Amino acid sequence: MPYGFASPLWLAALAILVPLLWLYLRSRRRPPAVVSSLIVWRVLQEAATPKKRPYLPLLFFVQAALITASVIALAQPFRQEPVPPGPPRDAIIVLDVSASMQALDGGGTRFARARAAAQERAYELGRSGRKITVIAAGQQPQVVGTQLDGAQAADLIGELEPRDTSGNLTAAAELAAAQAGPQGSIDVFTDVAPDSLVMSRDARAITTVHRFGSGGENVAISGVRVLANPFDSLARTRALVTLHSYATEPREVTLTLEPLDETAEGEARPIERTVTLAPGATEVVSIDGFTWSGAFRAVLSPADDLPLDDVVYGVVPEPVPLRVLLVTEDNNLQRAFETLARSLGNVSVRTLVPVQYRPDGREEITIFDRYAPPLPPAGNVAYLAPSRGNSDVTVAGPLARGRLAEQREHEIIAGVQNAETLLDDGVALAPTGVLKPVLLGRVEGREVPLVLAGEAGGRRVVATSFPLRAADLRSADGLPTLVFTINMLRWLSPTSGVAPLTRTAGERLRAGFPDAAPISRVEGPEGARDLDPGEEITLERAGVYTAVAGGEERQLLVSFVDPVESDIARPAAPATVVASPRPATTEPVAQPLWQRVPYVREALLVALAAMLLEWLVVALSGPRARRGTTAADDGAQASPAAGASA
Repeated sequence: MPYGFASPLWLAALAILVPLLWLYLRSRRRPPAVVSSLIVWRVLQEAATPKKRPYLPLLFFVQAALITASVIALAQPFRQEPVPPGPPRDAIIVLDVSASMQALDGGGTRFARARAAAQERAYELGRSGRKITVIAAGQQPQVVGTQLDGAQAADLIGELEPRDTSGNLTAAAELAAAQAGPQGSIDVFTDVAPDSLVMSRDARAITTVHRFGSGGENVAISGVRVLANPFDSLARTRALVTLHSYATEPREVTLTLEPLDETAEGEARPIERTVTLAPGATEVVSIDGFTWSGAFRAVLSPADDLPLDDVVYGVVPEPVPLRVLLVTEDNNLQRAFETLARSLGNVSVRTLVPVQYRPDGREEITIFDRYAPPLPPAGNVAYLAPSRGNSDVTVAGPLARGRLAEQREHEIIAGVQNAETLLDDGVALAPTGVLKPVLLGRVEGREVPLVLAGEAGGRRVVATSFPLRAADLRSADGLPTLVFTINMLRWLSPTSGVAPLTRTAGERLRAGFPDAAPISRVEGPEGARDLDPGEEITLERAGVYTAVAGGEERQLLVSFVDPVESDIARPAAPATVVASPRPATTEPVAQPLWQRVPYVREALLVALAAMLLEWLVVALSGPRARRGTTAADDGAQASPAAGASA
C-alpha cells in the first residue's frame, strides 16, 4: 500500500486521549459550606439553577491535537514513492600489484596478463558510458584515478607496475565498495583464489574476481643472518642463509654469496654451496671461510618461476681493533680484563684509576667499575655497580644481594645460564627513559632492576647493580660472568659510520641514520627522492639504494623476504568468478514524511512535555489552594452560627 507507519506500535499511545476526555467530562462536586440555616433550601420546590450540559472547551481540542500529532510522529508515517533510475553506476577496477604477481606464467608474468585484461575491461565499461575508478592493491590500497572514461582508465592501468611488497586485497575491496556504492560494480584482477578473499557481504555482492595463475615451482631465500663478533677475524664469521622450497618436486639449487664490487674488501671470491631440497622443506645453510668483508648478495640458481626472492642482501662487518678503557681500582679485575682481551684477540684494554680519568674520546668503550663520573663520556659506556649517578644512570642507594626474578630477551644476556650467579651486593638502580630493565631481581617482595640497557643519540649505555668478580672471569665456574662480559663488549662495540643499512621491502624508512644526521635524499630502483626532516617513506622495491645525510653517503640494502608472497603454488580455482551486481531499481521506496519538515517531531515532543508539566503543576497545587480557602471560609462562617446557638 502507498502509506504506512514504520513504528505502528506507537499508535497505542493514543489511549492517552481516554483519561483526558474523562478529566473534562467528569462531574465536579461543590465543596461543602457551613450556613446558619437550611430553611431557604427546604422551601424551594425546584432547583434554583438548571442543570448544565457537559461541554468540551477549546483547550481540550488543543491538547488532544498535540497528543495525536506526537504519537503519529513517533510512529514514523511514510509514503512509498517510485525512485527514477539515476546515472550509470560507478565501476571500480582493482589491480593486484603485490610481489606474487611477478611470477612467470605462460611466457610472461601474471601481472602482464592481469593488466591487459584490466585494460580490456576498462574499454568495455567506457563504451557503456560508465565512469571508472582505478585502485592499485599494494601494501596499502591506492586510488590511482577517479571519474575516468575507458581510454583514460586503460592508460592509467598501463602505467602500473608490480611492487616488491605484499598486497592487501581486503582493504582494497572495502575501499572499492565504499567508492562504488550499493549499485556499483567492482572488478578485481589478482592471483588470489576468490574463496581466499576476505570481504564484507555488500562488497562480495557487487564484485567480480578475475584470477590469473595458480601454480609454479619456486625456491626462496627466506632469511640471511651474519654471526660476527667485532673482535673476531673474518675466518670466524659465519653466515646463516635459510632456504624454503615451495615446489612440488625435489629441487637442487646452488647458493652463491658474492660481494658487491664497490664495497668488498679483501680477496673478492664468491662462495658457493649446493643444496637439495625436498618439496616444502626448509634448510639453513651455514657458510664460513670469508676472505672479504662488506655488503654481499646471496643468489639462488637456476632461475625459477619467481626470480624476486632468489636474491637477498647482507653485510659482513669489517673486523676493526676494539679499544676499551677500564676505570677501576681493582687490580685483579684489571688483570682479568687484560687476559680476556688477549684471548679474544683484536681487543686492547687501557686501565686508569678514577682520579686519573679524563674524558678524551680515544676509546670506543668505557667501563666504570664502582664509579661514575659527573659528566658521561661521549661514546658507549658500561657502569658496573656505580657509587653515584649522573645523566646516564640513577643510583637509589645500596642493595643487598637478592634473588633472580626475570630474565628478558636481549643480546647482553643471550646464552647466559644460571644468571643468579652474577648477583652480589651492589646498588639499587632506577630505570630511565633510555635505560630499560634487562635482568630483574626481587628484594624484600619488590622487583628491582639488576641490568639496564638502552640507546639514545647514537650512544649505547649499560648499567649493572652488581660488580664483575675477577675470579669468575678466570675460572670455569664463572662461565655466566664470562658470557655476560663478552656479550656486553659485543653489544657496546660501535658500528662503522659507513656500514651499509639493511632493510626489508615494504618496511618504513625514517629520514635519519641511527647514529648520524637526517637522511635528505634516497637514490635507488625507485629513482631519486628528496626527503623532508622527519619524513618516512615505504621501500617498495628491493635492491641497492644510496642514502645521503649531511653530505655523507651510505648504502641501503633492501631485500624481499615474504613467505606468503613467495608461495605462488596456490590452490587452483576457476579463472573468473562472476557475481551478479545489484541492478538499478525503479521500485517504490519508503520515504518518511516527517523528515520533509526538519525538527517537527522534536517540536511536538517538547509541546507534549510542556502540557504534561502543566497537568502536574495543577494537580499538585490546585487541591492545596482549595483546602486552604475552604478552611478560612469555614472559620469565618462558623462564628455567626456559634453566636446564634448561644
